[in-house]
Amino acid sequence: PVEIPSPDLSHAFLIRQATILSLETSTITLNRTIQAFLDLSQSYMKSLSELTGIFEMNSENLPMIFTSQELYDEMVRLKIKVKSEKHQLLELKMLYDYSKKLMESSIEAAFLAGAESAS
Repeated sequence: PVEIPSPDLSHAFLIRQATILSLETSTITLNRTIQAFLDLSQSYMKSLSELTGIFEMNSENLPMIFTSQELYDEMVRLKIKVKSEKHQLLELKMLYDYSKKLMESSIEAAFLAGAESAS
């Protein structure tokens, strides 16, 4: 039979393990928050660019390939989208701030628990 060494299940060991897991999950939370922020930022910039293009098309009095109603409808759609994305970005910014605090707290707890190699 294979001999499996029994792990050290002291309080110190279990606390170190818990802080390492906390550090891993806070890293994932921060990483996913940043990725969501970057993705939404790109969409927001694209929406703003499209809206700017419509405004410029209107102001330059170019021959229209769209009717005025179609342009107006598209402007309204883009304005609603831009407003929604801006609100979502503000929420993600707040989530980022808290995720960063969570990460910092996890690092400090890992250090205090003696798991400094994980931090």
